[in-house]
Parts: sequence; structure tokens; C-alpha cells
Amino acid sequence: MESENNTTLDLNKPSKFEGLQKMLFFLTTKKLASFCTTVKPTLPEKPTIEQTKASQTWIENDFLAKNYILNGLSDDLYGYYSDYGTAKDLWESLQKKYDTEEAGAKKFAVSPQSHEIISEGMVLDDQFQVAVIIDKLPPTWKNFKNSLRHKTKEFSLESLITRLRIEEEARKQELKKEFWSCQATRRLPTSIGTRL
Repeated sequence: MESENNTTLDLNKPSKFEGLQKMLFFLTTKKLASFCTTVKPTLPEKPTIEQTKASQTWIENDFLAKNYILNGLSDDLYGYYSDYGTAKDLWESLQKKYDTEEAGAKKFAVSPQSHEIISEGMVLDDQFQVAVIIDKLPPTWKNFKNSLRHKTKEFSLESLITRLRIEEEARKQELKKEFWSCQATRRLPTSIGTRL
């Protein structure tokens, strides 16, 4: 019996939504990428059997594409995006969100309300986004957060992301240094050839 902590890789679904390009690649492997850009075909008043079958096939494949995309989203985003009717509608909304995000910081770090504003196509001021990101830094970053807040010059979103990456890397290096110094002090000297 497999333990609950063991995870197996399911090649039939993406592990998590990591952006439009990876999802599009995944949908391409499933031969469903075209449903992100095509509109639902309309049937004439008296459709032929072939037209009806083609329409039904389109509906089934669109359902798969839409749900593969939704399955790759986090739970809170799943709830927000699950109401979209077709894969195309869902994809266009995600494009608005992620294109805005990638143009700004390549990382979605603003509040859910801001997410809704961005996905509706409205623009948020860079300084507002900078303030929100600074505000969302963890408590352990308190000193760094305060130093950013007291900067006299306003800086861009890209500049903030760069500063955050530098700080994060510095913190990682500091943790490594602390770890190795603790390891060095924990080692007890051994004397070879002595008896107790």
C-alpha cells in the first residue's frame, strides 16, 4: 500500500499553472491548444448529421481544454475563473491577467481585489502595486520592509522585484553561513587512540 505522502507524476495534467506558455505547451501535447483561440461554431437551423457531430466534438474538446486549464490553477483562482463559458473566454481572461503581470513583475503578488481589477483590463498604478508588494512581505523581513517604505525616491515595479531578489539571495547565503557555523560548533573533537 502506497503512503499518502508519495506522489506520482500524472502526465495527463499539469502539476500547477506556471504561466501561459507552459499551459499552452501542455494543451498542444493534448491537441487542444486551438480551443484557446477558436469560437464555438454555430449550427444552421437544420444541421446535417456531420455538422451536429462536429459541433458535439467541439463542445467535448472545449470542455476538456477549459478544465485542463482550470485544473492547473490554484484553488482560489479556480473559483474565480470557473464561471467562464469556453476555453477561449477563460484563456483570454488569463492572458489579460498574465500579460499585465509579466509586463510588470512576472509574478502575481497583489491582493485578490487587485487581481480582479487587472483581469478586467483596468490598469493599476505601479506605485500602488509596489506598496502592496512591500506590505505583503513576511514579518521576518520587517527591517527590509521598513527601509523600502522610507526610501525618498519612488522606484518602479521592476526595480522592486530586483531588490527583492537580491535580498532573498542575501538571506539564503546568510542562512547557509549560519547553518555551516552551527555544524562546525556542534562537531566534537575526537581523539584517536585514547581509551576512556
